[in-house]
Amino acid sequence: MKFWSCCQRKTTEFDSFLEQEGCTSGRHNWTKENTLPETVKVNCNGVLLTVFFVYDAGKAQYDRSFNLQGIVDPSGSRVNLTATKMEIVLKKAEARAWSALETHPPAKPDEEKEKVES
Repeated sequence: MKFWSCCQRKTTEFDSFLEQEGCTSGRHNWTKENTLPETVKVNCNGVLLTVFFVYDAGKAQYDRSFNLQGIVDPSGSRVNLTATKMEIVLKKAEARAWSALETHPPAKPDEEKEKVES
């Protein structure tokens, strides 16, 4: 029996398994213990997600921006914070598969010159 853990559609044929369409949701897990709830700041404008929080009982912080692969619906997205984890759930605005959570910006002209010269 073959299946993707995200959607649980099962098949016995390997070729059929490989041809299954992607799911509309994905899961990306980062674990940071002892997050201080009052420091959590999560903002999303539809294409850019910014996340900031202090964890490890105030000894460390996480600050990162994600250029999302597609467009999300901020009003349908949510953040769940419990004693053991913070979960950010993004609702896609378009029903299409993403190859990754985020896209990387194109190289700057100076970086391209350095690659050509080396």
